[in-house]
Amino acid sequence: MRDKKRYILCRVRTTSDSLTAASLHTAIMNKLCEFYGWSGRAISALKTWQLKDKRDYFILRCSLKGLPYVLFSTSLVTYINHEKVAIDVLRISGTIKSLLS
Repeated sequence: MRDKKRYILCRVRTTSDSLTAASLHTAIMNKLCEFYGWSGRAISALKTWQLKDKRDYFILRCSLKGLPYVLFSTSLVTYINHEKVAIDVLRISGTIKSLLS
C-alpha cells in the first residue's frame, strides 16, 4: 500500500538571495533530527523544491504521518547559512495542482 503524501507551500523571508532548496531542506532536517531523532526524520520523508518563477517560494513534500513533525520543525527554523529567516506556511494540500491553484 502506498503512503499518502502532503504538499506544503512555504514562503521564506530573508535578506539573502543565496537560499536554495538544499539549504532549506538541510535546516528543516536538522531541526527534525534535533527534536524527534532519526525516527522522526525517517517518518517525515521530506523532499524540497523551489518554484522557478518565484525565488522565495518552496514546496515541501512529506508523508501524512510526518506532517505534524515537519510543520513543527519548519516553525523552529530561524537561521539558514548564518542568515536570519522566517518561514511562512501558506497552504497544505494532497496534490501539487490544487496547492498552486
